[in-house]
Amino acid sequence: MVPGILNRVALVTGAARGIGRGIALRLAADGNDVLLADLQGSPLPSVAKEVESLGRRSHFVYSDITKEAEVKEMVNNAVNKMGNLDIVCGISHVMTTSRSTSIYTSRCMSLASLGEFERVMSINLRGTFLCYRYAGERMVAQGRGGRIVGASSVAGKLGGRNMLAYATSKGGIRSMTQAAAMDLAKHGITVNAYAPGAIDSGMLLASSQLYITRLAPPFQSYAATPVGRIGSTDDIAHLVSYLVSEKASFVTGQTFSCNGGIWCD
Repeated sequence: MVPGILNRVALVTGAARGIGRGIALRLAADGNDVLLADLQGSPLPSVAKEVESLGRRSHFVYSDITKEAEVKEMVNNAVNKMGNLDIVCGISHVMTTSRSTSIYTSRCMSLASLGEFERVMSINLRGTFLCYRYAGERMVAQGRGGRIVGASSVAGKLGGRNMLAYATSKGGIRSMTQAAAMDLAKHGITVNAYAPGAIDSGMLLASSQLYITRLAPPFQSYAATPVGRIGSTDDIAHLVSYLVSEKASFVTGQTFSCNGGIWCD
């Protein structure tokens, strides 16, 4: 990004809850205006008010990042409503076959149906690709550089039993981040990702007992990390805050572990 540029605009997908909300509020506290995106019916208006209470401009759009037309419209909204687009944080992850039934409760993921596999890949991997693709295109056209941050996972680096689709999708995001960084570096755009362990968010809370009792090591150790706690959304938000800052202008193509020390690459 152009050093010292004012009124930076950040687009955060999955911003209604959990890690996405935490990142949106952290970026607002850092002085960025924020466009919030999430699925129809999510509590985006309340998050927008929280952003505005921090003294920053905010706007929200309902968008399904698995649909190309909606991602294009989401990126255009950032420019039309906010004036430009400087930061994109693509928060997309699903670990369940439905809103109420975890993939871990029924079968090993290696035996999951093709439909289950494709659903996870569509949201996690296809959604991230579309965000990278259209955010990168817009930033190149603006000519002022930019920051793109994706959401991988410790599972994307380490794998794990009962996590075939999820680990595959998150490993794909790691590789996608490296490739996109190489393509966009000449335009002053950095592309990085974070790889959390267990974070105290809605997705973890919904299946906390499964993490403790049903998953194979090292995932059982989420409840007993070396630092002695499960991570918070603020832990991820602080990492992202650094990655989108001018201090990280020489950092690109990396996927950073943030897991309390349960595993280091």
